[in-house]
Amino acid sequence: MIHVNYNFQASYWMWTGDIAPHDIWNITREEVIFQIRFVTDLIKQHAKVPVFPVIGNHEGVPVNSFPPPQVKGDHSISWLYEEIANQWSYWLPEDALETLRFGGYYRVKVRPGFRVICLNTNYCTRLNPWTLFDPVDPGEQLVWMTKELVAAESEGDKVHIIGHIPPDNKECTQAWLFNYLRIIERFQDTILAQYFGHTHRDEFRVLVSTSNKPKPISVAYIGPSITAFTENNPSYRVYYTDKQGYVKDYATYFYNLTEANANLEPMWRKEYNAYDHFNMTTMGPFGWHRLVNQMLDDDAVFQNFYK
Repeated sequence: MIHVNYNFQASYWMWTGDIAPHDIWNITREEVIFQIRFVTDLIKQHAKVPVFPVIGNHEGVPVNSFPPPQVKGDHSISWLYEEIANQWSYWLPEDALETLRFGGYYRVKVRPGFRVICLNTNYCTRLNPWTLFDPVDPGEQLVWMTKELVAAESEGDKVHIIGHIPPDNKECTQAWLFNYLRIIERFQDTILAQYFGHTHRDEFRVLVSTSNKPKPISVAYIGPSITAFTENNPSYRVYYTDKQGYVKDYATYFYNLTEANANLEPMWRKEYNAYDHFNMTTMGPFGWHRLVNQMLDDDAVFQNFYK
């Protein structure tokens, strides 16, 4: 057995959503609320630092159903936003809870010069039927995000973005994604990194400018999943940054599910450190863009990543 030396002190944890189970045919509001309370209480018992959670697509009932705030009555999703605001008030300040109750998104100033913006990317996904009601900017989230980035820029703050669904052509409506990319491009010097979940895989995305001369403008890190759904070993990731928030490296940890079932105990292992394993020169957009080009040119580099 290999024991991992956990000699790191986390400043905060990112919880990228999908609390409810995947038997979506059985899901009810009561079940979602129960799971939110159960998992939040569990994390409160063990997390010694703040946790910044976001909403996954499985928190909707039915799954993927996220009406914008102007939808009232029986179809309103205020039941969910009220519940998570109550549960997550343990970690979040009052101004963050205000926007969380309204649209499921919020901002926290973590320390002087650095803040996180937590998005409700369920408003972008094509699987959300309510995007037919407003495909451009449900909940005025992009307007709010832009104002937050203007404020951060004017104060000289750097920003990390956290969400559940990584915005891309496959997942998001075209209008929402186009505007999102324009915002990222405009504030590329302020936004240092983005973090998402949803895919359950160990992945990354390089976002490219929409201008006539495309260039890499941002990196979206997609962390692997704690759940084994599907065909995964449970995993999580630790990011290493400097005081400003620039990502310097990350380490991915996992345990072998077959071994854990045989021994009745999981044994966490460090799988790899990104900077050394991928021979990175920088962890910024140009560094990851360089790796993409290497994988295109050299199959051995791609197979190393894929493995």
